[in-house]
Amino acid sequence: MTSEEKRFSRYIIKDILGEGAMGSVYRGFDPHLERHVAIKTMKNLGGGEDDQLNDFKERFFQESKVYARLNHPNIVSVFDVGIEIDKPFLVMEYIKGMPLDAFVRHHLQDLGKILNKLLHQIADGLDYAHEEGIIHRDIKPGNILINHKRRAKIVDFGLAKLQDSKLTQTGLFLGTPSYSSPEQIISGRIDHRSDVYSFGTVMYELLTGKLPFDADSLHAILYQIANEPPKLAFDPYRDILDIPAVTEVFARVFAKDLDSRYQSAGEFAEDLSDLLGPIKSLDMLKLLGEPKGKKKKRAPAKNKKAAPKKADPKASPAKPRPKLSDSNPSPLAQAENAEERKVRQAREQFSQAFHTGNLSSVRYCLKELTDLGVDITEESRHYHKLRQEIEQKEVKTREANLDRHINKARQEFLIAYKAANLASTRFCLEELRKLGASVDKEERALKSLEARLQEVEQARSLARQKTEQARKLFKTAMDNRKTEAAARHLETLKQLQADVTEETKALAALEKAIKSQEEQVRVRIHQARLGFFNALKKADVETCRRLIYELENDLQVNVTKEVRDLQALEEELRAEQAGQVKQQRAGEIKKLFVTALSRENVRACKQHIQELQQLGQPVASETKALEVLLQQVRDKEEQQLRESIKHRVRERLAQALTEQNLTDAEKALRELRQYAGDNSAEEQAVKLLRQRFQEAEALKLKRNMAAHLRQDFKKAVTAKNLDSARYYFKELVSLDVNTRNEKQALRKLESRLQAEAELHQKMIEQARVKFATGLDKNDVDQCDHYLRVLKEFGAEVREETRLLAKLRASLRQRKNSEADLDLQEKLKSKMIDQFRCEFLRAFQNHALEGCEYYLGELRQLGAETAEEERAVKILRGNPDNSAKAV
Repeated sequence: MTSEEKRFSRYIIKDILGEGAMGSVYRGFDPHLERHVAIKTMKNLGGGEDDQLNDFKERFFQESKVYARLNHPNIVSVFDVGIEIDKPFLVMEYIKGMPLDAFVRHHLQDLGKILNKLLHQIADGLDYAHEEGIIHRDIKPGNILINHKRRAKIVDFGLAKLQDSKLTQTGLFLGTPSYSSPEQIISGRIDHRSDVYSFGTVMYELLTGKLPFDADSLHAILYQIANEPPKLAFDPYRDILDIPAVTEVFARVFAKDLDSRYQSAGEFAEDLSDLLGPIKSLDMLKLLGEPKGKKKKRAPAKNKKAAPKKADPKASPAKPRPKLSDSNPSPLAQAENAEERKVRQAREQFSQAFHTGNLSSVRYCLKELTDLGVDITEESRHYHKLRQEIEQKEVKTREANLDRHINKARQEFLIAYKAANLASTRFCLEELRKLGASVDKEERALKSLEARLQEVEQARSLARQKTEQARKLFKTAMDNRKTEAAARHLETLKQLQADVTEETKALAALEKAIKSQEEQVRVRIHQARLGFFNALKKADVETCRRLIYELENDLQVNVTKEVRDLQALEEELRAEQAGQVKQQRAGEIKKLFVTALSRENVRACKQHIQELQQLGQPVASETKALEVLLQQVRDKEEQQLRESIKHRVRERLAQALTEQNLTDAEKALRELRQYAGDNSAEEQAVKLLRQRFQEAEALKLKRNMAAHLRQDFKKAVTAKNLDSARYYFKELVSLDVNTRNEKQALRKLESRLQAEAELHQKMIEQARVKFATGLDKNDVDQCDHYLRVLKEFGAEVREETRLLAKLRASLRQRKNSEADLDLQEKLKSKMIDQFRCEFLRAFQNHALEGCEYYLGELRQLGAETAEEERAVKILRGNPDNSAKAV
């Protein structure tokens, strides 16, 4: 997919700005608003565990919540957030600029001016975020962007922690180690003062070009930050700045005790800004010297003679500030002595600083004049006058800003009041209270608005309640078909000015239905009485009862006459049917007796004989049939008892055969032989079970031997004992069992041991080559380092020890040795060897992740990684490998 075709929601992806561990940042275009944006996406983590995926997604969406709470000119703005094809994305303001460290490198000449300007911008952004309850947790130069207008923008709140959030667990370290605070490294429990510490680290690095804590390894840096004081050095500024005061400021910002540290970034910025005043107007290239990577670019293109005028880093220390009298001294100045010249220069600098309004430089010049023993009464008066003027300007500025904010809040209050927006009105009133403005008038207006809205709402609520109640009563009357009550409630709804169209239609329909129903009822009554008279003639009792029920309950008619007529009919019918019922009952009982006799139900037969006797019927034949049945039942019970015992024995035999219990099976077979019958099948089954037991014993012995051999084989593979593994493999083959897994494990062990041996030999050869290189360069440290490496790998080092001792003896005899090898190359070489040692340990422990990590580090350092890549391929080809955390 091309960059023009790729989209996130409605945003068109133009190109990629950067990639990180959790996601990527793209430059996009919003076609609706026609503006460029920055789109941050999270990488597809579908292959990871659900908990890890949810944690990353939750942290990603937390960043959008953090941005949404921040609205400050020195913090990047957020526009949109969403999910596209299971990929969360965040749309932010696109900043045309560069990171803070890169910006400073490109504008090193104006470093003093840049530091004083950006110092307050970054501090304002941090203090605003801290007031909103948000901690950035990863303040560093790369997370501070400078746009084309030289305005600082704090970005990447991906590690930010809301003070009321429980997302980050205690003890989890997040951030960049070199810029992290001691509490962030030790416990992970931090507050806004951790950001102040990181901000101090950034400013110290920009001012000096170094970090306050620096070491060869990450563990050493973390240990220094947590336990040692910072290494503060301001050598280039020793004749310009008040070094003790600057040192005190940075010592306070780097304090390990939180209460001793600056409590806000603005407080630190104010103190540091006062001390950095003397370097605002200086050319820092002349003071610090050009960076190594910039000398060729800044050299004049046509005039080659101008090259020797470049600042030399090893030259004499720079003067406090540029002094015109030093370059072209007047004859009078030549006659002055050194002390008088210093006094005159200090007074000239004081005058220049006073006229430019630079209070920090004026304070510095006063201190310099005091150190020279000069009467500074006049200068002190001017200093206090300048300080009062500056303080008055600051007070007026703050008052003007306060008045502007108050007027704006009052206008917003008036707009919300006119719009009857109670929530916005309360918010604006709270803003006015925070600004310290008089809010009596606004409070009265708010109370009147609340009362007015409450009255309106009460009236509306009362009207709604009455309308609802009237509608409910109307509906109840309609359900009960009470037209008069429904008409009264309809009139009430009309008085309340409610819409009664549906109710009017429903009432008219009900009245019409009631009239039609009354006419139908009269017709039904006549038809029902006529039907009752006809049913009474036909002696149809059920029809008569149905019609009486219909007349009494449905048609609401008096049915006394009909009930008397029905009772008379029922008396006649009962008299006629009494004799017939007795005969029918006797015939039914005899049929039931025959049925019970056929089913051999003795109890039912006895009961039916008793019923026949009660009806006065003869029962001789039934009694004789019952005696015959009783004899048959007794014979059958005896036969069933024998069959039941035989069946239970067979069940025990079957269960013993199922459970492979030979003893119980033989016992059950002996019991079964006591009863007559064919038992050949059971005897054959017991015989087969006896043979199977004999075969199982032999197979069990074979399996036990194979299991023990497999355990021994696994132990041999784990211990990397190739000879033992081969021996146990041969024994397993001789037992004729499946050895496919053991065969694969044996091949992998042989391949791994061969790779480890080749890698080990390769590392020894490389260490010998490096040792020889160190001998050629007369580098004792390099030779000593690789001698230790050879010893660690178990190589023979007698010759190397002798050569190293010889080299040390020759170097001690020399007086003038050549310059050491470049420190950076030595460090790089040491790091390469250290990473190779760590790679070998990870490979021996089968830690695939560790090998891939150290392989990446070696590639970044430009080292030869052919052997390491082959070792990683071997580990990846092993399906039984379980990667361990490094």
